[in-house]
Amino acid sequence: MSRKYLLSSELPDQRLLGLRRPEAEDLGAYLNARNDPELYPFLSITIPMSRAEEEEWLKRQTAALGNAPSDIVFSIDADSHLVGYIGLHRISWVHRSATIAVAIFSAEHRKKGIGTGTYQLIARFAFQHLNLESIRAGVIDGNEGSRKLHERCGFRHVGMFERGWWKNGVWKAEHLYELTREKWLELQAIPSQ
Repeated sequence: MSRKYLLSSELPDQRLLGLRRPEAEDLGAYLNARNDPELYPFLSITIPMSRAEEEEWLKRQTAALGNAPSDIVFSIDADSHLVGYIGLHRISWVHRSATIAVAIFSAEHRKKGIGTGTYQLIARFAFQHLNLESIRAGVIDGNEGSRKLHERCGFRHVGMFERGWWKNGVWKAEHLYELTREKWLELQAIPSQ
């Protein structure tokens, strides 16, 4: 099936990376990912989601956004196959900022450039289309893949909450990252290696 993407680019291995609005058919993959014991410890949800909760969440994401949404979520496709999701959350139209969250569903799709390519697309969308000034992120202590992704994409570590997340009966630090429009523009001027 040929899809239309709001944002797309080519991955280093020549596969097409595309961001699109979530669709009802994505429900199973989203539900599996949010309840995956490997991925769950790094997600912001505090308890696993039921099918009914996931359906309600997906319904909100697929509804018309209006002029000033607080959340914008995209499904991530690699060669027309759903591999994850990314969202801009808690969008502040006054302060021109948003918090970013991403999940690449299975280990077979991680460390293949999908996260980096997706961040490049969403940053372009946030800064050029939405006119945001900064994108923020929280990374749970121990999520080395996410930490490396943010740093590779130009996010700067700006602080930490020592007791940021309560997960599996223990407190986890939350590392805070930010990518500003200024830094993003600076990165656009640097030729790719």
